[in-house]
Amino acid sequence: GVLVVLDEVRNVLPEEIVVSWHTAGQIRLNRRGESATIVGTAVRLHVACAATCRFQPAAASRRVGGRKPDQVLTLTTAPVREAVLVSVFGTRPPGKVRLKRSPRGDVQVQAGGWELDWEASRRYLRLERVRKV
Repeated sequence: GVLVVLDEVRNVLPEEIVVSWHTAGQIRLNRRGESATIVGTAVRLHVACAATCRFQPAAASRRVGGRKPDQVLTLTTAPVREAVLVSVFGTRPPGKVRLKRSPRGDVQVQAGGWELDWEASRRYLRLERVRKV
């Protein structure tokens, strides 16, 4: 299975968007940064990302108190007013994530053998359909 996380952002003025994922496992980004593997002690978790705008992925290690370092995967955009960012997690690589936004604002995501459709409303996106492809 997969876990799909969709972030829809609407700003009054263009602002940089930063999405962060924290883990105790080691993060290994692929060359283009569209996907990564999180290597834990018991399992590997794969993540693939897409957005309706350009984004810059990065992996960093931060020391938090006296504990083991916190590993952080971030996706950072240029200043934008509106964007949709999607992160797909799975125990198997989800492959390329396809993200489409219609002129009406509806969103479709295809990843890991699944297709998800969100319908736009005035205030938010509403998940309408999930199907295996």
